[in-house]
Amino acid sequence: MNKTAALTELLERKQLLYKKLLDCSSRQVELVNLREEESFPLIFKETTEQWNDVVAQIKCLEVEQRTNFDELHVDQERVIQLLQQISNNVDFIQRKLQESELDVESDMASMNNQKKIMNAYFGAHISDSSAIYFDEKK
Repeated sequence: MNKTAALTELLERKQLLYKKLLDCSSRQVELVNLREEESFPLIFKETTEQWNDVVAQIKCLEVEQRTNFDELHVDQERVIQLLQQISNNVDFIQRKLQESELDVESDMASMNNQKKIMNAYFGAHISDSSAIYFDEKK
């Protein structure tokens, strides 16, 4: 196999991996939009692990490309388009997760305020009190 054919095959494998990254980021976008509380952490963790595996494979291909084909000019316009879409998805995911973090912070502050109100009005914070019963005879 000549160098050009080998490079073409390597670039096709690399492009497939970038498509996998795009699919992975698209699934994460769907997850962030749906935010099903029960399954969200587990599924998001799985997609993140898949992301990391694909990134490791891409890095291996890039090392192979630099080692064996550094002298050949490569037009990577298709890969650049995929990378732009992936970048857009990652930016969206980051914004949504930050918004979610702010919502959780707000909920925690509200819960703290409610706890203070309960303690102030109902004395729920007093735990060392004991009930005293008076038995009156008539």
